Amino acid sequence: MTRTVRERLCLGHRRILRAAAAGVSALLLSSVALAQQSPYYIGAGLTLGHDTNVRRAPKGSTSEEPDKFWNVFALLGLDQPIGRHRLFADATIRRYEFEDLTDLNHTAYAANAGIDWSAADKVSGTLRFGSQRSRSTATIGTTVVGGKANLETAQDLQARVQYGGTGLLTLEGELFHRSVDFTSALFDSLENRYDAVRAGLLYRAGGALTLGIGARVTDGTYPKVVVLGGALGSDDFKRRDVELSARWTPTGASVVSARLSSASQENKAVTSRDFDGVTGSVGWDWQPSGRTRLNTRLSRDTGLETTFQSLGSASTTSLGDASRLTTVLQVGATWEATGKIQVDAMARYADRSLVNTAPGGVTIDEDERATTLSLGATYKPTRATQVACQVSHEKRSTSGVQLTFPYSARVLFCSGQIVLR
Repeated sequence: MTRTVRERLCLGHRRILRAAAAGVSALLLSSVALAQQSPYYIGAGLTLGHDTNVRRAPKGSTSEEPDKFWNVFALLGLDQPIGRHRLFADATIRRYEFEDLTDLNHTAYAANAGIDWSAADKVSGTLRFGSQRSRSTATIGTTVVGGKANLETAQDLQARVQYGGTGLLTLEGELFHRSVDFTSALFDSLENRYDAVRAGLLYRAGGALTLGIGARVTDGTYPKVVVLGGALGSDDFKRRDVELSARWTPTGASVVSARLSSASQENKAVTSRDFDGVTGSVGWDWQPSGRTRLNTRLSRDTGLETTFQSLGSASTTSLGDASRLTTVLQVGATWEATGKIQVDAMARYADRSLVNTAPGGVTIDEDERATTLSLGATYKPTRATQVACQVSHEKRSTSGVQLTFPYSARVLFCSGQIVLR
């Protein structure tokens, strides 16, 4: 007899659960062979959840569809000191499945690897590579993307060197190579890649205050944009930054860091993306008690830079940000209710200035404001296991409907994992 779609889905659910159970059993059996202080770790887990607007479609439209989802994930990592150096790596891979919107099933991953090195007492540095692939929630124009999941991949290669050690002055230099790509051709105009070099000087004004000055040069391209006249071409750009920075530690429980930059960006083809102005950020990490931690971040920068502020974090913000200017305020709190229970809360507000050049040379400007609220709790019955649940709410409002559109969504999920070290 031919099975119904619902029966096939149920069979798929059982296969996933059996695979997860087998993976956890294998991890438990392998724990005997792992040293208690091993620099390695390996783990696996399962997440179940519900999303009220999976495609992030306008409220009331036919594309605004809720669905249940689940994912099975595996993770592994390394943190190994080697003499003066430290080798580190971590990776997570997830297989997402949806109950009804099966065209959105996909595999996502996040990986990070590098080395902290020290050649002498005054010379040190870091070499790091990060890569992340996930289902994109980016929108472009007023089109809601249907069909297969649009996956976005971001890569970030960084090399940093410092000379000066703990002395009064420290010289530092950095190199960056970054890129963002999408699997859907509709998002070709958001793909970009760029290289940057930065040089700076740090001055330790006192035990609690460090001041810095630096300059940065960036060269990059949006390789697939529609230029004036409707033809497909590349939009090369150059950016120059001169920045001042400060890090202040007034107490052992509080750290304030700030950056102020004069930035100038020129685009060869899409000149509406040009920017000349002030950017910057300020952050405050505060631990008012042994069980409570608070962090606050305020940033103002072009979408090119805010794209990589979310890389490697738990933010649900899409990495494809082509805004001319984005201002973000984020406040987070962590409370350790008991030795085994932790509660996390986060509020994020982003104001994006969008711009595009329509056929005929007409420039379109719109503003987009997005708010995200989340609340979660984590229970760790043992050092190797944890169970976590989180609920979040996203809402976006806009000043127009030619470049973007408003939507709202709520997501609830719970997960369990085991990690052996």
